[in-house]
Amino acid sequence: MALFFARRFALSRPFPDALPALAALRPRHLLGFATNGNSRTERCGLIGQFAFELYAHEDGLPKKPSPAFFAAVVAAAGLPAARIVHVGDSPEHDVVAAQRAGMRAVWLNRRGLPRPSGLQPDAEVSTLAALPEVLAVLRRANA
Repeated sequence: MALFFARRFALSRPFPDALPALAALRPRHLLGFATNGNSRTERCGLIGQFAFELYAHEDGLPKKPSPAFFAAVVAAAGLPAARIVHVGDSPEHDVVAAQRAGMRAVWLNRRGLPRPSGLQPDAEVSTLAALPEVLAVLRRANA
């Protein structure tokens, strides 16, 4: 297993849009990394990009879509849930569950999949490059 994970993480790189988007967002936003996955920021080229990192199963943290996962995000961010925008690619785990926790949610739909019936993200993007403008629109809508 150690060899498998060493090889897997040696090949892990962020999507090309990730680092430029994070750089554009960082001056105006608190950025957090909250994941069910087993890839850590230092293993996938994202070390030092976030103010906080949360990993499901560490310290007993349950996986998304558990409300406790999103409560941990709120605690780590130090902000009310209504001021947090959760971005992710899973309609159920990243959009519906975040909205149930009182957050706004952006569906990262890189593959252009049809929107599942009943899914109502606060925004939908196909690339992280769109996030700065999307967050500006969401901010103006709540002003």
